[in-house]
Amino acid sequence: MTDVTQTAQARFDTNYITSTEIANELQVSRTALVNARHRGLLPAPIVVNGTNIYIWERVQVRPFVDAWKLILNVRRTVKNG
Repeated sequence: MTDVTQTAQARFDTNYITSTEIANELQVSRTALVNARHRGLLPAPIVVNGTNIYIWERVQVRPFVDAWKLILNVRRTVKNG
């Protein structure tokens, strides 16, 4: 019989994404993420215990990340173009 239970870490990784993961995916700085949050390019994050650790539900943030990625790709293409 195969064990179908996930570890807490696996459930977290499936359901949530961190600011570091988003920054790495988009190749932007954490400062850029903060600015994007303030400009509405990302929804409000889950703040972990009042710290500077931000996470999002993957399902909720994915459309925002994908849209921002398109914007960045256009800007990078024009800049390098």
